[in-house]
Amino acid sequence: MNPKEFYELGCGGECAERVPATQRILHRIVQRFMLDRYELTEENLPGQGRWLDLGCGDGKYLPTMINKYDEVWGVDIVKNCGKKCIDSIATKTGGDSKIHFKVADINEPLDFTSGHFDCVTMIAVLEHLFDPLAIIRECYRLLHPGGTLIVYVPNVAYVTNRLRLAGGKLPVTSRGGGWDGGHLHYFTRSSLKQLLEKEGFNVMKITSGGPFRKIRNIRGSLLSSDIMIVGKR
Repeated sequence: MNPKEFYELGCGGECAERVPATQRILHRIVQRFMLDRYELTEENLPGQGRWLDLGCGDGKYLPTMINKYDEVWGVDIVKNCGKKCIDSIATKTGGDSKIHFKVADINEPLDFTSGHFDCVTMIAVLEHLFDPLAIIRECYRLLHPGGTLIVYVPNVAYVTNRLRLAGGKLPVTSRGGGWDGGHLHYFTRSSLKQLLEKEGFNVMKITSGGPFRKIRNIRGSLLSSDIMIVGKR
């Protein structure tokens, strides 16, 4: 199986875990207190210049950034996602020339010039990649000095995962298809921070989203199920 087939299988979600009805009801109740991954990303995006979203999926989020950036790029390996992205952009923007999509494997170096972007984001993507160190290094290359990198991943040190490990079970960080949603790597707040710093980024902020996030962020490493880190080149 090549990388494209691997990611297409995960994108299809045929093996996705069924969410119990009680959990769906609880989610609806707390939803008004939630800040989802995209809202959290938008809250931390600096704006202006060129923005690149790696692993953009269907791209439905890209058109929302037209007024915030001069140029918007989405990259994904999955062809079906690419078609959805292009269709979404055409529908919402009338084919706005500021928004672009590229089909590419982000496990490999990308054909953008060094320092081309002001902001690079990877939202629920890094845990799916074969070599996290290599892609963080590539993000450093793609950003100009002072540029911003935003990475969002599940938190393997979340309290429920700690309890699972204590009970002899593996942590669960996804409800997607395949083995734990195709997650290949697991991160804590400290390990993700170390990864960015190793490749030259200055970590400016570590936060989390989800319900009641202000309370949970008091002990984010334990109480938050996700991690968002903002770094400067």
